[in-house]
Amino acid sequence: LTTLKALIFAPTAFFRKYAHQIIFSSSLAQILTFALVTEWLASFANFTWKTVAGAALERAFNSVFQVARDMTANGELDRISTITGQNMDAFRDRVTDFLFGAGSIILTPFTTLIKLTLLAVCIHVAVKLFIRQRQDRPQTYTTTLKILAFSTAPSILCVIPGIGILASWVLTFTVAVVGFREIYRGTAFRATMVVLFPSFVMLGIFIMLLIALMILGISIFQFIA
Repeated sequence: LTTLKALIFAPTAFFRKYAHQIIFSSSLAQILTFALVTEWLASFANFTWKTVAGAALERAFNSVFQVARDMTANGELDRISTITGQNMDAFRDRVTDFLFGAGSIILTPFTTLIKLTLLAVCIHVAVKLFIRQRQDRPQTYTTTLKILAFSTAPSILCVIPGIGILASWVLTFTVAVVGFREIYRGTAFRATMVVLFPSFVMLGIFIMLLIALMILGISIFQFIA
């Protein structure tokens, strides 16, 4: 709880105080465990609020589908009504199970671990590109992974319904920026670029795919014409 409070409300002081330990002596396994537990609690909180919202949404689905059945439940449309009602019931059940199932909670530790390890690879490349290495602050993949694991602390705010999710996103980004700035002694701008680097990469890939599809479409059109 002390670590969570420090990371959420005073990340600068936390990373400055424990920088040497994070780089040289702290256990990666313990820090990753901290991240997995935090993310699992956040996932459980999300599931709880989604379940509450899901009950209300399911009642709304029932009302809408019942109206649709009533509109097609007379005269020569009886047969269509039966088929439509069955399809609507099946669709509603699938949507409800997918959106509000508990499977995501079980998978959270695994998905979090995979997400952090892969994200750390991309971000560590950015660290090498944007932040000059200092002799007393070696830039290692392990340290980068530790910073990202610590940055998951604000996810615990998801226990607060509504605004908690938004607050966790904003503070997670903030904690990550502060972490890279303090641990690797870069500027705030460079640390921000490091954290945003995966988004830039994904945007670049999306733009390249879009351009490729446009070129392909133009080529096909010219070939047909």
